[in-house]
Amino acid sequence: MVTQLDSIDKTYTNVFHYQTVEDFEKRNLEIRSASNFKKVNKENGNQVLSAALNSYGKFLKATESNWKVLQEEIIGVSDEDVKEITTMVGQYVSARRGQSLFRQRLKEREIHCQLCQIKIDSMMIASHIKPWAKANNQEKLDVDNGLWLCVLHDALFDRGLISFDDNGILIIADTVLKQGIDDYKLNVNMKIVLQGKMLQYMAYHRKKVYEQFDLHY
Repeated sequence: MVTQLDSIDKTYTNVFHYQTVEDFEKRNLEIRSASNFKKVNKENGNQVLSAALNSYGKFLKATESNWKVLQEEIIGVSDEDVKEITTMVGQYVSARRGQSLFRQRLKEREIHCQLCQIKIDSMMIASHIKPWAKANNQEKLDVDNGLWLCVLHDALFDRGLISFDDNGILIIADTVLKQGIDDYKLNVNMKIVLQGKMLQYMAYHRKKVYEQFDLHY
């Protein structure tokens, strides 16, 4: 769409950035009245450009309608509730930023999954040793409270199906052993480096997470 709009007039390419029906309709009319609009619109044989403009206009109208309903509902909200909502949103944003920082720190520390050779970024998880929900604000961002694991091994660790002893040697739950560790890309000789506060966090994991889930396989 942007390429086609460029061929009409480069000033039209931002038409899909408009977020109100009124502003969009003004630009929509200008585009459609351009001398070469019909020519460009027909080049694809199915008038896809006009169809896209129509669809975006409908989207904005639907969005505007929903927003008005939301505004009407919010009118009855007390100042105290508004403050609580604002606080919750702020906490959520802070948490997301914290998770991003935690992930970046672990990525800088490790080259690949600490249990296998996978290092495709989209398949890696910044895993907390002491779970996020149980950690305080300092622990949530502490890189010593983290392991850089692929999605498979993160899932096993997060669910308490594997853990590590003080020497970093892999501990595997009976549930996994019975199914066959090869299916989980594990072997009994696997180990990781544990040092400093990582030992304390891992002790917590062994006590509070490892084999603590009510598993039914």
